[in-house]
Amino acid sequence: MGEITLFMKRFFIFIIFSLLFIAGCMHSDLKEIENYISELEKERAVENHMIEALNLAFNFIEEEQAEKAIETLKNDVIPPLEEIVEKYEQKSVKNEDLIEIHEMVVKSFTLQLERMVALTETFEIILQDYEEENFESLNFKDQLDRIYENNEEDYQVLGQMNDKIMYMSEEYRGIEIDEKDFEEAQTAADPEVMNETYTLIIFQFLFAVVGDDIDLDDLARGIDLGEENNNENETDESANNTKGQENVESIDIESLLKDRGHPIVVFDAEVSIEDTFAIRGRTNLPEDARISLSSKIYGRTNPYLKDELTVDAEGNFGVEFDLDEDILTGDPMLLHLSFMPGENYVDMYGEFGELLEGPFASKYASIKRTRLGATTQALITLEKGIKEKFTVREPDLPSDHGELDIWMEVDRFEIHDQFYDIIVKSNLISLVDTRIEIEVPAYRVAGYVGLGTTRDDGSFRIQVPRLDKELEEQDEVIFIVEAFANSTIESEELYGTYGDKFEGDLAVETNRGKKIVYKFNLHDVK
Repeated sequence: MGEITLFMKRFFIFIIFSLLFIAGCMHSDLKEIENYISELEKERAVENHMIEALNLAFNFIEEEQAEKAIETLKNDVIPPLEEIVEKYEQKSVKNEDLIEIHEMVVKSFTLQLERMVALTETFEIILQDYEEENFESLNFKDQLDRIYENNEEDYQVLGQMNDKIMYMSEEYRGIEIDEKDFEEAQTAADPEVMNETYTLIIFQFLFAVVGDDIDLDDLARGIDLGEENNNENETDESANNTKGQENVESIDIESLLKDRGHPIVVFDAEVSIEDTFAIRGRTNLPEDARISLSSKIYGRTNPYLKDELTVDAEGNFGVEFDLDEDILTGDPMLLHLSFMPGENYVDMYGEFGELLEGPFASKYASIKRTRLGATTQALITLEKGIKEKFTVREPDLPSDHGELDIWMEVDRFEIHDQFYDIIVKSNLISLVDTRIEIEVPAYRVAGYVGLGTTRDDGSFRIQVPRLDKELEEQDEVIFIVEAFANSTIESEELYGTYGDKFEGDLAVETNRGKKIVYKFNLHDVK
């Protein structure tokens, strides 16, 4: 268990470790960053307390004191993390570089909290099933999946932080980064290693509780190992062969809304901003189905507008928020409504959503596996009087879709008061992570970044904050578009784990493999 604890400690302090390099070299120019890092440094005491608590919990597991291990996690690990997350969610920063880093800090702390909660819930399920002699229905796969997904997402956050710190080390003189230390920190957080670590912890807890009392077949059912392995190839294949490429105009939405549980899932929804922020809609999903609401601003997840909406007996769903005038900034917000079928809907939509059809069916990644769900979206501006319908976009696959020689081109470039709205076409497959950053030679610009993901036809849409008009008049205003290979199993198999199979003029060597880099000048697309 000592090795596990050391591993977690290195993972936790990566955030503080990364920022300290900036503090030592930039405090004279950016006082806010120095103060921010000084405050973050104070969390070391909390960190040390949690490490000690984790050690204690793992010792209790080794000593077969399961209840004490759970109690330690619930009393000494989770509450301090909750306080940290709340503290940094409420904190505001102004420096453009620091805004990006702060978002990553909040996200990473939040993921750590969610991971500890999922681990504790798993322990409680195992203990309860043992006490009730209920091992025939033992199933903690959902919790394990949550931990795996969490590890993947946190690894991406650390990678983005790595890129940001590396960028700043090039942008600002005096910053020195030990790339070896960065690589070691990310290696420690590698999802495969993290998944194995948490699985080992759970298994140790399981056998500490039940010893030889459990049948190995029951154990396999509890984590669905055999089922998962047997269906992995089928999952990828079914997800790649998306059914029902009808467009919205070709289907009768009103008729389908009356056919609850039909494989062609449909939505009829609208968002409005008046005295309240409201979303109202109808669907043919079954009663009690859960629809996830999420939002993005400038390509980044907005943690303040996330919810789960429940479908009622008539197929209606909705949510209404009190309107905070502070959010009426005129910024763009992309709203997503999504339904990811789970084990309760296997007969209706398939184990991995493979029975879903129609224009609302779309791919998504779960633990790097490509699956099918049903989604719809609306792009709004945050101002009163807005009313927008949720829609879907019709894919238009290029003839060389999925080939290794990657190309990109700007399909649409719109300049708004506060942002650039950019659509880029490519022959990449779906669910590939993308990023756009602005560079103006001879000027220091930071924070002009947007994140996105390729759609089924390889295109992606990203909003990037707008430059000052004075900077826009410079001869060279370069938009740097990047794509990375390691977002799903499907993309890793095609392009290589670190993109080493990428080909063509846009393929650029990295320390670990390759990434796609495409550049264009603002003056060529205005």
